[in-house]
Amino acid sequence: MSRSRTTSKSNEVRQDLRVAVAYAAWRMCNLNLTTALDSGDASFFDRAAGMIHALPGLSDRSPKRTWRDVRPEDVSIDNVDGTQVAGSLTDPTEELPSI
Repeated sequence: MSRSRTTSKSNEVRQDLRVAVAYAAWRMCNLNLTTALDSGDASFFDRAAGMIHALPGLSDRSPKRTWRDVRPEDVSIDNVDGTQVAGSLTDPTEELPSI
């Protein structure tokens, strides 16, 4: 899927939400709630900025073996209209609806 890139309302990506999503992925693995990348998901919605921070989708560009391997910079950031925010290096998980 090809996604367009744009800037956010505030033009600033919240690093704390990237960290929180990556931590949630690690925590799911640590609690044995998921076994790999094909189950479980985490995202945060920054309503003020209109941005969704979501776990990355599977990609040849960024091979991950488990959610435990996800780093904050791997977290995908998209606007509510479905366009990817500039600076986001990965596409979102497939559970994030395309609008």
